[in-house]
Amino acid sequence: CRRDPAAAPLVGADWFGYIYPGDDKHVKAGEAVSPFCDCPTCRRYSLGYLHHLFKLKMCIRDSSRTPRPSWVAGRHRKSQRSPVPGQGTSMEHKHQLLDRIARREARIGIVGLGYVGLPLAVAFAQEGFAVVGVDLDARKVSALQRGESYVEDVPSEVIAALVNSGQFSAGTDYAALADVDAISICVPTPLRKTKDPDISYIVDATECIATHMPADGGQLIVLESTTYPGTTDEIVLPRLGRDGLEVGRDFFLAFSPERIDPGRTDFTVRTTPKVIGGVTPDCLEVAVALYATVVDHPVPVSSTATAEMVKLLENTFRAV
Repeated sequence: CRRDPAAAPLVGADWFGYIYPGDDKHVKAGEAVSPFCDCPTCRRYSLGYLHHLFKLKMCIRDSSRTPRPSWVAGRHRKSQRSPVPGQGTSMEHKHQLLDRIARREARIGIVGLGYVGLPLAVAFAQEGFAVVGVDLDARKVSALQRGESYVEDVPSEVIAALVNSGQFSAGTDYAALADVDAISICVPTPLRKTKDPDISYIVDATECIATHMPADGGQLIVLESTTYPGTTDEIVLPRLGRDGLEVGRDFFLAFSPERIDPGRTDFTVRTTPKVIGGVTPDCLEVAVALYATVVDHPVPVSSTATAEMVKLLENTFRAV
């Protein structure tokens, strides 16, 4: 616990422990957190059961005992890059991107062209955006290039029309995303035998996107894959910002969980409310502006972790 030493101490039943040895190399056995404490450590661990079930790797170390990894401060650290003459500021990047979205001039990238990514790609393309889809399954890409759909919610004639008009294209090379303005990551997160999510697809996609991020910045990246709270800030953000790029200035990052229910005609991409959480206020503003073009009811929330938890609770509700 990192509670203010001047505050009244918490004792006895005020404490509980959801920290187990071996869950995280930065966590020692026997440490406790409290649902009644408002320090950052206890606020995060008060989600106890869900966090432990999904093995959320959180670092709560006091610097006097175990150094915190440099990425824990993530979005709060200052960029180490020297200013580049003529490079836009965060406000310039934001306004340029908002303007391109409003004019339908922004180019959209979709990573993962399954039952989530393909309907989203079609929605953006039908709204007037140029859309580039990336999927490592060459069979899917070949089918799309022929104008054939393999997703029940998307008719083949729709794909054929978009491909023939040049509004939508698909490939297997992440290099195609170097010139897009916004990217939605829609890769799968299947459960392992141990019932925790396999986020390797998210990690691989993020690494590939980071490799091809434009030098002049300004790109929006939105994670849509179902995952545990903390993934965007603790897994995606460090990889995108590892070369000194600063979130909210050099790029924008948000989480907006997919809510596709395959086969439904009453709730589609357009009519299903869309929860969106940004790493920074500017990230949230840009992400909401983008999704508002294809979704009737965007629902902005306070953080990426909140949006991630919303999806987790929704899936739990469905299961129960």
